Amino acid sequence: MKFVDATAFREYEASRIAASGDAGFEGRLVAHAGRHLAARLAMLLAEMGLQRSAGILFFVGKGNNGADALAAACELHDAGYRTAIRATAPVPAETSADGATPYAAYAAMARESGMPFEVLAFPDEWDDFHPLDAGLNAVWVDALLGTGAKGAPRGAVAAAIRAINARPASVPVVAVDLPSGLDPATGEPAPGATVRADYTLCMAYAKSCLATAASRTWAGTVETAPMPELDGDGVPPASPGNLRLIEPSDLAPLFRPRPRAAHKGSFGKVLVVGGSPLYPGALVLAADAANRSGAGLVCASTSPAAVVAILARCPGVIARDDLYGDIQLAGHDAILCGPGLGRDAEARRVVATLIHETPAPLVLDADALTLLGGKLDVLLACPRPLVLTPHAAEAASLLGTTPSGILADRQAAAAEIARRANATVVLKGDATLVASPGEPYLWVNLNGNPGMATGGSGDILAGVLAGLIGQGMPTPDAARAAVWLHGAAGDIAARRHGELSLRASDLCDFLPAAFRSLHRPLA
Repeated sequence: MKFVDATAFREYEASRIAASGDAGFEGRLVAHAGRHLAARLAMLLAEMGLQRSAGILFFVGKGNNGADALAAACELHDAGYRTAIRATAPVPAETSADGATPYAAYAAMARESGMPFEVLAFPDEWDDFHPLDAGLNAVWVDALLGTGAKGAPRGAVAAAIRAINARPASVPVVAVDLPSGLDPATGEPAPGATVRADYTLCMAYAKSCLATAASRTWAGTVETAPMPELDGDGVPPASPGNLRLIEPSDLAPLFRPRPRAAHKGSFGKVLVVGGSPLYPGALVLAADAANRSGAGLVCASTSPAAVVAILARCPGVIARDDLYGDIQLAGHDAILCGPGLGRDAEARRVVATLIHETPAPLVLDADALTLLGGKLDVLLACPRPLVLTPHAAEAASLLGTTPSGILADRQAAAAEIARRANATVVLKGDATLVASPGEPYLWVNLNGNPGMATGGSGDILAGVLAGLIGQGMPTPDAARAAVWLHGAAGDIAARRHGELSLRASDLCDFLPAAFRSLHRPLA
């Protein structure tokens, strides 16, 4: 999915509405956007394990952004969900839907439905808003300002933003198109008046301001809702650069129904290598994730310390005590090396052997990357497709620079490692990047949450990646799918357990839900 400039998109949308010659075209756009938002909110409640009575509270402004939210509120209310509205602008006195703006039309529908609808049009009226009481609604929706906002929020809108940011920690906020207060051009937040969202749903296209480092604190997980009514000639061009958003709608076609006559040999044999006596748990997590990703058979070459641990957690894995002997490489469809491997001479020998002799696509992670000592040229001898999964410190080691140097330009670093190693690169971190040699685009993943910053999270990602490759998925596709599934599992786990208490094994436990969410129904 390409990123587009917010202003360019608004101009394009306005031109499409004008060219349609249909007075109802704009209303249909709002209705479609509302259905998408309603579908995602319903899925969010399901991911949280909550019923329709849990409650969704909408904060709406007077523009089409607010109209989208009102349309969603009406849709959900009609489906039996408990919904409520807090608006920052008076509803026009003329409440008939005929000839009214989309905002006025849906405001009238919302009021007529009987759902709670309160207008707080002045800043002091928000003084009586009690976030803890409002927190009885499980999800809050920010639709105060859209992509046409200019300057810092003022008046009732600024007061509403402060109220949203005072919400209970257990209440996620979903922003429509972009968090209110975020500059649509630069992604910079308005000081003291920007919604801190957990999830942002963009209509039609991802807005380029959400790809900036400045926006990451405020936008949370970013996805898009397709708007086919806006397809056609003159679609706004992508923002400058080659960055693209990893989207579930792009990944879903990679996962086809399995044949009824399939058996374990149909879905690949994956080998995971690592788990030294000091770090057996890392390989346990990686092997479990490879299993959860759908691999037909997972084998582990590890130390004695890890064999029992692997079999206790993953009885379906074939665990061999041959890490320091002759590893059986033949017959595997993907090989992962690195989780808990260690950095001694034997580990170095294992990495060198795999680079030169691997019979299958090879994923190098964690210690396997550190043992390269920055010698990327040795990877050119690898006879099979190669994937590297560094975090900033490991990337710095590979390029002979510092972690701060990597963080200063992560896109350039990912592309450079991919070029020099002739490998697909997954540069981990907030907004994980995927780069592949010869590909025109650099891909960014904008899901996941801070709760995933825990030991073993990277081992889960590496295991999923190896599992997908083992099933025959090309390495660039597998890399994009793995980072999205990893982030989605983290998001679902956080909705169930909260960010503060996440552990790496939770990500593995919620991988099935992440796979299901790839095939979400479109509104």
